[in-house]
Amino acid sequence: MYINVTGGLHLSDPAADLAVCTAIASSLLKKAVPENWVLFGEVGLTGEIRNTTKDDARRKAAKKLGLLVPDTKPQLKDILRF
Repeated sequence: MYINVTGGLHLSDPAADLAVCTAIASSLLKKAVPENWVLFGEVGLTGEIRNTTKDDARRKAAKKLGLLVPDTKPQLKDILRF
């Protein structure tokens, strides 16, 4: 699968997995993801969401911008219920 990233940015950080999976699900379900959500995490083959490097710094930066970040580690099945 190919993902088009604005400006040709190359993504190699596994923290982008959750955002990409959510975007795909959003498209398939024809349901928009809330604008103020920040999603990051590595997604395993069975759907488990793993912590990534700098999780705390990412959460802090997102909250500072007024964005919604889960305080606990979400499950992919729960995110798909948005």
